Amino acid sequence: MKKIIIGCVTILIALNATLAYAQFTDVSEDNEYYYAISYLESNGTIAANADDLFYPDRDINKAEFYKMLLADSGFDPKGQKDADNQFDDLKGDEWYAPYANKAAKIGLIDLAGEPDNFYANRPITRGEAVKIMMEWAGIPIPMYIDEGDFDLPYKDTSYTNIYAPYIEMALSIGLMEPYNENYFGTYKKITRAEAAQLIYLFDSFAVTDAYLESIADEIRANLDIPYLLILEDVYTRLTEDYYGGGLNGEELMYSAIEGMVNSIEDVNTTYFLPDAATSFTQLLSGNFEGIGVYLQTNEDGTIEIMQVIEEAPAETAGLLAGDIILEVDGVSTEGLNVEEVASLIRGEVGTDVSIKIHRENSNSSETTVITVTRAEFEIEYVSAEIINRNILYYDLASFGEFTGLDFEELTTDMLEDYDVEGVIVDLRDNGGGYLTTCADIMSHFITDDGEIMIIKTNYDETTYYSEGPADLNGLPLIILVNGNSASASEIMAAVLQEYDQATIIGTQSYGKGSAQDVVTYYDGSSLKITIAHWLTPGGQDLNGIGVTPDIEIEDAVTSDDDEQLEKAVEELKEMME
Repeated sequence: MKKIIIGCVTILIALNATLAYAQFTDVSEDNEYYYAISYLESNGTIAANADDLFYPDRDINKAEFYKMLLADSGFDPKGQKDADNQFDDLKGDEWYAPYANKAAKIGLIDLAGEPDNFYANRPITRGEAVKIMMEWAGIPIPMYIDEGDFDLPYKDTSYTNIYAPYIEMALSIGLMEPYNENYFGTYKKITRAEAAQLIYLFDSFAVTDAYLESIADEIRANLDIPYLLILEDVYTRLTEDYYGGGLNGEELMYSAIEGMVNSIEDVNTTYFLPDAATSFTQLLSGNFEGIGVYLQTNEDGTIEIMQVIEEAPAETAGLLAGDIILEVDGVSTEGLNVEEVASLIRGEVGTDVSIKIHRENSNSSETTVITVTRAEFEIEYVSAEIINRNILYYDLASFGEFTGLDFEELTTDMLEDYDVEGVIVDLRDNGGGYLTTCADIMSHFITDDGEIMIIKTNYDETTYYSEGPADLNGLPLIILVNGNSASASEIMAAVLQEYDQATIIGTQSYGKGSAQDVVTYYDGSSLKITIAHWLTPGGQDLNGIGVTPDIEIEDAVTSDDDEQLEKAVEELKEMME
């Protein structure tokens, strides 16, 4: 890649000489992004507003990013407002609607065959920006990176990370610099100036003639794997030579992949077909179609409802956490995995699904059939409120893709508006989510550069550190857990307990000490694979054990009172005195 990078630098110098001076009053010539912003202004990609301001340090949102990218390519939104609308949350007359719909139509936004939301004001992260740029450029990117070929030193970018191939390529051709020596900044929000710089550098690189061929040759060399050639040969012979023909090639390949994944017998490692992958992504993003339950496989192979989402159809119909699913629309769940049961439950919005469950109460048990009407709804993964005058209470249901950003905004607002003297974080029925989101949230409690967790793979150990702001550090803290608190929620509880910063109240947590990564493929399918165990900074591996509360107390199912929360408030008041 050295020749390509040298060529890129030469072209940058040539471009700089032709730039007009920037008209933005908030972008001076000594600004590190001055040339990039001036270049985009000179070619008409961006224009000054009435105040002649560019707002270089402001986080760029999806609407602004796609506008900047498409405008740079010469896309003209005029006459596009009457085009087919691709998104549920657009009326079509928004200024950014033409850019959103164009991005969807050319494949920059994957709708997975279903209407979706655009989320115009959602910020773009550095990892997302690089991925979008690589896809926009048509640069061929491998679907995976072999661990032995991956040498990036950043703690937030493992070789299995979905953004890793894009980041590796972007770094190799000089499109983006790492955030610092320890982190690429994969999940850091990108500013308007940084977005301008990214587009500017790509435009400079794109005028070289040899880059696509060079990259493609390198990727082809990495794909010369004998077993893949055998698989390809078997697939070709079955689809072309099998007597009688009629075999579905897509089904054959999916069956082969599922067979490999299922053979390792890890309930947390799963291959999702495209439809199932879309539903899984919806869960992590907070947008959902279905009945609103989280499922888990028990040791005896039964499928249990781990969590019922508040105000979702399942809760309205009467399903409860702990219910064992026996049948779905008359189909037995015996021998089925979580994803197979979930696929039976999923269906068209507005239709009914009958679920036969077995429920154990404190002194009785029952088997019944509950009918639930499927619906579309949005999951609020984190909320905050002030209780008992000066206690900041967080209800944290899952560590979703954008939960860290939501937590940050809620925390800033609450600390500005109230005199907070103590904090309660409710992690009951929180089944986990993204470890990076967990790290972001824990950075509000652990001082800058403090150890958050250790991720132990087959090959090495990676330590995650707090990046601050630690704005909740030092406040009396209680964390609520129960038997359905798992994975990332257990990390948060265990680590803050180990730091002696939190008192844990509730019941023994689930005991999921493994970490999974999700790899998404070009066809929309994805692989959720166990890649590591997480450890506390002190080296505790709680897989199969869970977090033991400092104060153990049950929440009586026969009472409407929340005994665990009441105990938390009582203990916190004593700590604040």
